[in-house]
Amino acid sequence: MALVLRIPRRLESPNTWNGRHWRVKHRISQEWEDCVRSCEKDADTYERPVLTFDADGNVAHRVRVTVERYVPSMRNFIRDDDNLRFAVKPLLDALKRQGYIKNDSRRWLEHPTPTQHVSTDGKDWTVVTIEPIGEGARQ
Repeated sequence: MALVLRIPRRLESPNTWNGRHWRVKHRISQEWEDCVRSCEKDADTYERPVLTFDADGNVAHRVRVTVERYVPSMRNFIRDDDNLRFAVKPLLDALKRQGYIKNDSRRWLEHPTPTQHVSTDGKDWTVVTIEPIGEGARQ
């Protein structure tokens, strides 16, 4: 079973925030954390995962984080795959601080390149799926 978060926010290209003052990056990361926290409260937007937690309340095993980026038009797609992969950094930091992932290193996290779609409602969405993988994950 996987955890699915549907966040009403667009993943931005890192070109919009990389190289900016650390406070700007921190604010963006905090905004993502607020979005993740608010999605937790809406029980209709996700399924409860079957994850194991350590004594600190963090996920205690590897997880796969799949990200889907929905935008109003193909003109809003991030064309560079490197930028698309790096766009998830503030989101991954927020997931770590909220305890959904132990760390964003390869040891604890598998995350394929995000996919992009045109949204049917003309709005920006980010859909995050978190699945337990490997040893320690309960099925």
